[in-house]
Amino acid sequence: MERNALIITGGSADPAFASDFMTDREYEMILAVDGGLALCHDIGLLPTHLLGDFDTVEEGLLDRYAHLPGIQVIRHNPVKDATDTELALDLCLENQVSSVHILGGTGTRIDHSIANIYILLHALRAGIPCVMYDTHNKLYLTDHAIEIEREKQYGDFISLLPITEKVQSVTLKGFKYNLDCVDFHIGTSLGISNEIMDSRASISFLSGIFLVIEARD
Repeated sequence: MERNALIITGGSADPAFASDFMTDREYEMILAVDGGLALCHDIGLLPTHLLGDFDTVEEGLLDRYAHLPGIQVIRHNPVKDATDTELALDLCLENQVSSVHILGGTGTRIDHSIANIYILLHALRAGIPCVMYDTHNKLYLTDHAIEIEREKQYGDFISLLPITEKVQSVTLKGFKYNLDCVDFHIGTSLGISNEIMDSRASISFLSGIFLVIEARD
């Protein structure tokens, strides 16, 4: 039985987008991380967990939800070695979920956005699919070959950024810019803004980890 999890954290997430995102989606775990509770409230989504140090959530709103039956409250000390989002993801993995989606992982604080991208490695190492969404982007990591269907892609553009020092022998097929056995090195912009031209496109490589971004303007 699949046990899917949704993390709603305190970054930028438009309520209209979040409400539309939830259409026809169901999650066994819904974790409202700190200020993410406000978004849950705005779109009428009842979380299963409230998690964080709660420094960015209105106290009255927190009290209102914390006393509802069936909601588990996990309060963290503000002085800690991991962000609330990282702790939320680790809780999902401890509960052996089948997949994780994250809303609010990106926003105006670029340091938090980058950190949230890096913590996707926790899920990758555990073999659990984990995808971060915002209005314009779908972000995920891969350490193996994948295919993307043009009709199902999140936006018009596909960007590939190495997370490891090198992604070795990359072959791209079905794209506007195809490649054959080219090494990608961290710190370059070689993989930015490609486009799928065929019904499906393939990304294969020998070793390394890519951050894949399906983006729309």
